[in-house]
Amino acid sequence: MEKREIAEVIGGGALTAAVDIAIEKVFISNTEYWAGKFPFISLHPLAPLDDMLIMAVPGAVALLAHRAKRNTIRNIALGGFITDLEW
Repeated sequence: MEKREIAEVIGGGALTAAVDIAIEKVFISNTEYWAGKFPFISLHPLAPLDDMLIMAVPGAVALLAHRAKRNTIRNIALGGFITDLEW
């Protein structure tokens, strides 16, 4: 992997982490209002839906970009997908 590709993956991860933090801040700002509403739906015993979406969207974009041979988009989306694998 080249330096440019590594930077794209790291950038995608940072962008996804920022979006995840923003979504969590919205939920924390008014937990009573957002509890059970989209995308903060509990999928017990799985992760909440908002976390699943934060992983699924970049994963789907990475797969589509790979098939379309759009390496930069694939790398950015791949970074976002990897970032949310922690759960």
